[in-house]
Amino acid sequence: MATFYAHLPFVRVAGFTSFQLPALRLEIAQLPFDKWEKMDGGFAGLRNQESRYHASAPVFVIVSDAADFEAVEKMVSLAHLAVVLGSAARVPSPQLSMQYLVSGRSVRRSIGPFAREVLLYHSDTVRCVIDELTAARVVKMSNLIVAATHVLSAAEIQFAIRSLNRGALTGVSEMGNVALCLVAAEEIVMGRITNQLTATFSRRAGVLMTPHAHLREKGEAHARDLYRLRSCFLHGEADAEILSDETIISSARYLLVRAVVATLAAVTNGLLSSDSVSYFGELLDSAANTPLLREQLHEAMPR
Repeated sequence: MATFYAHLPFVRVAGFTSFQLPALRLEIAQLPFDKWEKMDGGFAGLRNQESRYHASAPVFVIVSDAADFEAVEKMVSLAHLAVVLGSAARVPSPQLSMQYLVSGRSVRRSIGPFAREVLLYHSDTVRCVIDELTAARVVKMSNLIVAATHVLSAAEIQFAIRSLNRGALTGVSEMGNVALCLVAAEEIVMGRITNQLTATFSRRAGVLMTPHAHLREKGEAHARDLYRLRSCFLHGEADAEILSDETIISSARYLLVRAVVATLAAVTNGLLSSDSVSYFGELLDSAANTPLLREQLHEAMPR
């Protein structure tokens, strides 16, 4: 039986070495050096590699029954998406790093653009630490993704996933990531709206910022600041105050993650049909004035 191993770049686990994603029938685990050495023996045997490996503590997505390679690639991609949605971290795709298909003594290596660089030589760069709480969110996201797989093909969601992945590339700055996330979030939240843009974005995105109706004004004010930040990027507007606000900047990716998760949850919970994702903004309008609906949308979101 073949087993597939895909390295998750810049990810660590804390408090345990592995956990299962039952919905995807796979495992996320920190591999011991001796296991990796068997898969990449020629390279692993070079000087100081073991100490580098232990310092990096690489984490892999592991698919035990890897007979159907196309299906395995899709499962790994969905597991990566679950990690991204469950953590909101800038985790690059496993396709950019090392992947191994092991069948008996046979090992087939797939070398991405990172090669072994991130796997071994970036122990000081950790973008996502998966502790017990984060692992539980990742499991929850994998369940939601499997239940709403058909929604992932919607144009708005595809654009959001591409933006999350592009924003995680090592050559993209934090500000570049923020710009990608805000444009993609706007695509989901705004739909076909072409006027009263700031007010509409603030109201709708404000719903995603907080589950509490009594904090509506605070959530909408935060969303308004995010829209100002978007304008700084897209129109070259100089707004020193907003560009120096770390809280606003750090929440841009979080907003996009919440928009994706809330859309998937809305479809799986029957609040939105799978062929009407473009109407998600109107659902947010209703939620802005309906505390119960607002809470329903937040139930699936990572805390």
